[in-house]
Amino acid sequence: MLIKSTHNHASLKYLFNDDNKFQFQKNKLHEICPYVAMYPPKLVNKLIKTFTKEGDLIYDPFSGRGTTLLEARIAKRQAYASDLNPLSFVITKAKSRNLDKSKILARIEQLENKYSHYKFQLNRKDYDYMKTYFSKNVYHQLCFIKNELGRKWKKLNDIDTFILSCFLGILHGPTRKDGTSLFLSISMSNTNAMSKNYVDNYVKKHHLHFPINENIFEKLKEKIEKVFCEKKLPIGNVKMKDAKKCHQIFNKKFDCIMTSPPYLNIFNYTRENWIRLWLLDYKKDNLNKAIKLDDNHKYKEYKSFLVEFLNSAYKALKINGKLIMIIGDVENKYKFLNLWQEIKNDVKFKLKEHYIDPRANNKSTRKNGSKAGRATKVDNICVFVK
Repeated sequence: MLIKSTHNHASLKYLFNDDNKFQFQKNKLHEICPYVAMYPPKLVNKLIKTFTKEGDLIYDPFSGRGTTLLEARIAKRQAYASDLNPLSFVITKAKSRNLDKSKILARIEQLENKYSHYKFQLNRKDYDYMKTYFSKNVYHQLCFIKNELGRKWKKLNDIDTFILSCFLGILHGPTRKDGTSLFLSISMSNTNAMSKNYVDNYVKKHHLHFPINENIFEKLKEKIEKVFCEKKLPIGNVKMKDAKKCHQIFNKKFDCIMTSPPYLNIFNYTRENWIRLWLLDYKKDNLNKAIKLDDNHKYKEYKSFLVEFLNSAYKALKINGKLIMIIGDVENKYKFLNLWQEIKNDVKFKLKEHYIDPRANNKSTRKNGSKAGRATKVDNICVFVK
């Protein structure tokens, strides 16, 4: 479905030519951390080039894994991002700077040398739970990284933030057929963190073993060789803030806000990433209290949440600025256009264009086999104008 614009600006109908194929060169930095619920970088790249020009200020208040921020930097826009999730903040911040690879590798050598003299005190209760996912040797090394970097994530310099983010990216994932793996865990097919009982049963059923190489610093170097980008890009700006007050975060007026807000009560971003949050020194049983995200609403509350966000986004835009929002229809709960009809009189935005993108089936959430993937078979790409 496409709602034609009466304004003389770029239109969504030009985005999906050539049988919905994009001309897009993948950027390695997107692979720092395979964080779930991400929309495709190629879509963001195309939206940015269609609706903005070089030098424009672009802002993503639900930054997730930093896709919009990085694509805005690549396209030579001024990139801003924020998120209330500590994990998203770390990953997005890692994609916001230009770094010296030699300095990163030197810092890793420094950490590895310090670990060789590290006096480790085993937390038996913690280890008894984590030994499902990590060997004892890997667990020891991770506890060192947790102490040196994870607990200090709010105050880390740019190099340490990049290193920590890369560790978050290799914490768990699949093992190769030859027993080698880029990841540190027992073989786990999903990028989201599965439960202990599920993994225990899966390991027994498939006779799995921990990866052969247990040196996490070697694997980190391998990861950095894979993702590091030498190209110098415009610097990005990242803060850990609530999107419902996005007009107050940067004290800027933006040309474009491009984002994907949380869907209605279908994906718990903290629970599904508890292992990564463990590395940031959060306790599994206290996540929802410690990290208060807007990802668990009933329908009425969700409408109020969207209204508050949309009104704040309106204030954050320049005159004639655009809000481009990617949001899925949730099966058995709502279709976005129906929801919009219920809230449109409570916000000042005008919905000028709307495109239904059925390729939501190919989103990372669906590839992970998550509930969110099954629930969002259709994505809505909406262009709102101030």
